[in-house]
This record gives sequence, structure tokens and C-alpha cells, in this order.
Amino acid sequence: MNGYVSEGFEQLDLFVQAKDMARVTLDKLIQDLFEEWDRMVSYSAKPVSGNTVVTLNITLEGTPSCLDLLHALCRCQKLFEKITEFAIFILKTVFFT
Repeated sequence: MNGYVSEGFEQLDLFVQAKDMARVTLDKLIQDLFEEWDRMVSYSAKPVSGNTVVTLNITLEGTPSCLDLLHALCRCQKLFEKITEFAIFILKTVFFT
């Protein structure tokens, strides 16, 4: 017994179904959070006349929805992942091209 779940509960079909549903719900939530992040933070690079033009768009507001998004990404431990992706893009396109 792990202290949170009654002994034998994990073997019930109901537990397995609830666990699977929770995973699907979390995956969908994270997907939605990433879509909102991509609306707030976008970036691209394209070659133009032998140079690389980098476009960075960051729209962060002090609105409750923006703060909720950042808190949600932080709580599900995905904010660091998105910031790392952004940093890697900058490193690759600006410094190592």
C-alpha cells in the first residue's frame, strides 16, 4: 500500500480507466497550453540574399490569461522546455549559422 490508494484498488479496471483518462486529459491540456504559447511566442528564420533573417515575436501581457498560461506551463513542468526550445533556436540561427 502506498498511502494514497487503498490496497488492491490499482488492480481494478476502474483505476486503470481513470488513470488512462487522466493521461489523455493531461496530454490535451499540455497541447492546448503549447498552442497558446505559440500564439504568444513565435520565431522563424529564412535565408535572404545570403543572410539569415530571424524574426522573433513575443507578446507577453500582464493579463490574467497570460499569467495563467505561464503558471500552468510551470506547474506541469513544461515552461522550461518551451524556453529551452526558444534558446536553442536563437543559438542555432543567430550564433551558429
